[in-house]
Amino acid sequence: MFGPLDIPVNADTFGIIHSDFHTSNFMLDLLPDGSWDMVAIDFDNAQRSWYLIDLGTVVFEAHRQLDTARIDGKLSAEYEAMAIEQFIGWITDAYAMPVDRSEL
Repeated sequence: MFGPLDIPVNADTFGIIHSDFHTSNFMLDLLPDGSWDMVAIDFDNAQRSWYLIDLGTVVFEAHRQLDTARIDGKLSAEYEAMAIEQFIGWITDAYAMPVDRSEL
């Protein structure tokens, strides 16, 4: 487990981040093949920091929104499974790291 000063500062872990990567700051588009395309917007908070900051914000926000939809009865099991699989694909593609489903 990393502590606050243990995360290395190098090209693989540290650089320009969005720093405000919640659902109002990216747009999703359903593609004809059933996959999704995502475009980030609103870079006024961009800064140099650890890449994990953006990843943590996205995971937190996705979890919060899925929980809210589930509690409100607006989330089908099929949609939730699709959203999680798509999210795993984005993380794997963008961060080239394995994803443990139990940690989502």
